[in-house]
Amino acid sequence: MRKRSLIKRMRDWAAYWALRVLLAVAPCIPKTLLYRFCSFLGFTAYYLCARHRKRTIEHLTSVFGQELCGRRIRSIARGVFVNLGRNCSEMLILPKFHREMIHKYVTIDGLERIERAKERGKGVIFITGHIGNWELISSAFIAAGHPGTVIGKRIKFGRYNELITDMRRAIGLGVVHTDEPPTGLFRELRRNRTIGILADQDVKKFDGVFINFMGKRAYTPTAPVVFAGRTGAALVPVVIVRDGQHHTLHVEDPITLRNTGDREADLAYNTLQWSKVLERYIRSYPSQWVWMHRRWRTTPEMIRDRAGVSNIKLNV
Repeated sequence: MRKRSLIKRMRDWAAYWALRVLLAVAPCIPKTLLYRFCSFLGFTAYYLCARHRKRTIEHLTSVFGQELCGRRIRSIARGVFVNLGRNCSEMLILPKFHREMIHKYVTIDGLERIERAKERGKGVIFITGHIGNWELISSAFIAAGHPGTVIGKRIKFGRYNELITDMRRAIGLGVVHTDEPPTGLFRELRRNRTIGILADQDVKKFDGVFINFMGKRAYTPTAPVVFAGRTGAALVPVVIVRDGQHHTLHVEDPITLRNTGDREADLAYNTLQWSKVLERYIRSYPSQWVWMHRRWRTTPEMIRDRAGVSNIKLNV
């Protein structure tokens, strides 16, 4: 146990210093060269990371197995790793070239929807997923004159967490971790600003509902819907997708929250509505979503066994 703990600490420190070095060196490298190099690293990672490769192919097969041949599924799986490599190339230089990159490489489709959503005066909750280069979303909105805050999971290794948080704050983005009180989020919405939430992953410790996602029952957090319902903020799905080095950030119409008085049924219904938007983009751009994540890991039995949780809606 002690040996494993030591190895983990060594890996954490190695990752931390590797990132520090890359952040220092990357801005000195031509963007196209860095992009190609990181694309190659992603391609190489597909073959080296056997566990993640296997899981990616399994998930793709479970969703597209009736539509696509094995060769096509493996090609998409390689593209998933390549896209992540490309994301890294852009994130390494984003703190230094934030506005120049955004204005040159990101187009926002539907910016007027944000203005209309803000007319309510109660702020906007952007809900998205790990598709495209999701880290560019907040940067693009800041450059367009819509500053805000993101909710993120705290990384266990403190120095690494500080580094990532500092990178986000360097572009003017506020950061609130999931283990912190939500007072800062309420303050942002009262100021009619924006909050960003990535809510497409399976996190058993958070309250959620089971919905149909990509044709399979998936445990999905209800926090975005609950937060929007309590504050009156507009819940707006946003998705960014890649076309080479260019990105298009799609701003969808706000979700109309249903309120019939049946709290659990309404939570499931409203959660399904924004999930459908995300699913549409994932099906259109399958190589740009993180299929190695265990999205369908949690089962109803696991939730029933959790203290204090019952009556989970399953038939949505």
